This record gives sequence, C-alpha cells and structure tokens, in this order.
Amino acid sequence: VIDSEEQNEFKTEWLFRMFAKALPEHLDFVAVASQARYRRRDNGYSSVDNPLLHERAFTLHHDTGDLTIHDQLDGNGSHDLVWRFQCAPGVEAVVDDGGAVLRAGGKRWTLRSHEGVPAVIGSGWYSPSYGVRVAAPMVQFALESVLVRGNGWTFTLEQRS
Repeated sequence: VIDSEEQNEFKTEWLFRMFAKALPEHLDFVAVASQARYRRRDNGYSSVDNPLLHERAFTLHHDTGDLTIHDQLDGNGSHDLVWRFQCAPGVEAVVDDGGAVLRAGGKRWTLRSHEGVPAVIGSGWYSPSYGVRVAAPMVQFALESVLVRGNGWTFTLEQRS
C-alpha cells in the first residue's frame, strides 16, 4: 500500500469485486536447479502524487524452501510505504530482532526486511467462506521514504527448525 492507496480500486457497492487499474505485466520466469524466480510489474500507483511504477520479484530457493520478495519502486518524491503479510488463523506471530517469528504446526519461520524496516504485529481477517470472518495475525512493515529512481526493498520468509 502506498500513500494509503491500494493497487486496484474498491467500490462499496461491489462488495466482492476489485476494479483492475494496475495493468500487471509479466516480465519473466526463470527456473534452474537451485531456484525459481518470477518477476512482474504494474502501474497501480499511477494515481498517487508523484506516480510510481512497481516491480516485484519472487524467488523460491529450492534447497532451503526460503522465499524472497523484492519490490522496486521507480519514481520520485515522499511516500508512505506499507507491506502487509496476512497469516492464517492459528499462526503465532511475534516481533523478534526487527522482523517477525511465525509458529504453526510445530514449525517456525522468520520474516524480515533486509533493509531493517521494523515489523509490527497486528490483526487482520481470514474468510474461509461467504459471510465468515476469522481474526488472524498480520505482519506489517511500514516507513516513510523519499524515493529516487530505483529504490528497492527485500523481504525473506525463512523456515527454521
């Protein structure tokens, strides 16, 4: 979320529909023995002051199961940036050393920002079916940043024993 704007438009009269304005574009998918990477970009933040082009890459590391998410914002100006990672019900989430530790089903993961953006644990919603909402933890990273062309932020979800 940038400057309190979502990438796509919500209209209250259309409860379960988002109106696509982001115009996503597939850039590439590369799979090799050690990892798979998918890159895409969109212009979903063209309506904010000082419009931005958003590029995101997901990299799955096959040997460890770690997932890396890299966001690059191409634009200028001061912006409020928020990344939200919604967890499933039953996941325990706690702040640890600037990132978050997630526990569920006897497993443990860490979620952190490579740039040192601190994590905050909040509450979000999971909907297993129509008309049902279940509270579930959400990990949020937020900062205000003055951007210059090519700013990037990287987050990693790592499974630990």
